[in-house]
Amino acid sequence: MNVIASPSLQRAFLEFLDCYPILVHLWDPETRTFLWMNPYGCAFHGKTLEQITSLTPLEARTLIHPDDLPLVEGPREAMMREYPAGRWSTFIPIEVRRRAPDATFGWFLTWETLVEREGHPGPVVLSFSQDISQRKRVEAALAERESNLKVILDNMTDVIWVCDLQMRFTFLTPSVQQLLGYTPEEVIGIGPSVTLPPASLQIVSQALTEELAREAAHPGTGGRRRLLLEQNRKGGGTVWTEVNTSFLRDETGKVIAVAGVTRDYTVRREAELLERRLREELEQRVLERTAELQALNQRLEAEIVERRRAQREALMAVEQERHRLGQDLHDDLCQRLVGAMCLAKSLEDPGLKHREPALARGMATIHDILAQALEQARMLARGLCALPFDTDRLEDALQLLAQDSRRLYAIKCRYSVKGPIPEFPPGTAIYLVRIAQEAINNAVRHGRADHVDLILRGTPTHVTLDIKDNGVGIRGDPFAKPGLGVRNMRSRAEMLQGTLVIEPVRTGGTRVSCAIPLDRLPRP
Repeated sequence: MNVIASPSLQRAFLEFLDCYPILVHLWDPETRTFLWMNPYGCAFHGKTLEQITSLTPLEARTLIHPDDLPLVEGPREAMMREYPAGRWSTFIPIEVRRRAPDATFGWFLTWETLVEREGHPGPVVLSFSQDISQRKRVEAALAERESNLKVILDNMTDVIWVCDLQMRFTFLTPSVQQLLGYTPEEVIGIGPSVTLPPASLQIVSQALTEELAREAAHPGTGGRRRLLLEQNRKGGGTVWTEVNTSFLRDETGKVIAVAGVTRDYTVRREAELLERRLREELEQRVLERTAELQALNQRLEAEIVERRRAQREALMAVEQERHRLGQDLHDDLCQRLVGAMCLAKSLEDPGLKHREPALARGMATIHDILAQALEQARMLARGLCALPFDTDRLEDALQLLAQDSRRLYAIKCRYSVKGPIPEFPPGTAIYLVRIAQEAINNAVRHGRADHVDLILRGTPTHVTLDIKDNGVGIRGDPFAKPGLGVRNMRSRAEMLQGTLVIEPVRTGGTRVSCAIPLDRLPRP
């Protein structure tokens, strides 16, 4: 080559080409074969220099992508035509793809010119090619990304925008036309006064001022805001939008613009307004219904109180009548029986057994019958009075009930007290005594029990009376079809606002339990 006149410089240049990562070769335009290729080029094609220079014209063409052959051959032919006149272009840049050993192609930026080679007839092509495959891949990726971004921006319904700090739009996506009817070109360069009515413009101006002040006080914190704005549509009408903003900053962190996303909020706002209206209507209905229920509840509570009062008065009237009957039995019948017994006793004559033994036996029988009748009358009087004539204490009444039950039913009846028992209001202890009476009567009559325990327990919050027997027990739910006795027990428990439980005992028998909350005892 006579491009470099000095042989020493030519050798240095060739040595440089041997080691520099640029594909360099000499091409004979007449024979269409390679005359020489540097090691980098041979390595890329996966061949030795001897193999490269031995390639036929057809084989040499296979090292270039078929679609790129016209890009290479056209300029070469043009230079050869202009060579005789000395007007050929030098180092024309072209981008071509070269084949690698694995049949893939790499992109190369190629510069070619004609040079004269010593000892070679005619000019030869000197070619320099730089591998730009990585750049091509980056460009392809960027092009694909830009294409995808364009598709997204062209088809999205939300509007992405950028405006400067004077609130002039510098960028808008095409979706602004679908939302507001304006094209981006109609809005870019002007302020939001075109798209915002005065009220919304005031909101935006105030928000920008506040965010800039926050940014000045605490750099990096301002700009993020969510606004609900009514915006003008081209040709008339408005649309409600949701706007989310943030600041754009330069490399130093300085705020240079405002970016945001605007979306149609009309449907959501209508739904929110409808939801709010329905919620307010529901709340109003709830308030009205609550007031009605409160009034109804007050009436029911008043009716319950009145019903309990009437029931309590009725029970008290019954108890008073029973007490009166018991008093009459005790004060009248029992006294008459005592008098009859004394009379019968006075008629007894020690000599009567000898004179009239049959009459003497008759008098003794009369005396015994009168004694038994007196005992039965006294027990009946006590049962009717429930509480002893000389006490109002619940414990004493239950103790006496246990004693009478032992004599009346000929059973074992134990009574015990556990814990402190408070003093019951007048007229209330009788209800527990009646429950105990009914439970003992049922245990003996229906359960055939011969052993009954009365247990009275006291706690700071409750008084509980348990009646346990060893009878045959109960079957099923006693409250499903309650008899008169069960109804009476439950009614008396309700008068004390307590709970009544009737259940079988695991070891046999029945347990009746009445628990009375102390804080709900009726007051006189």
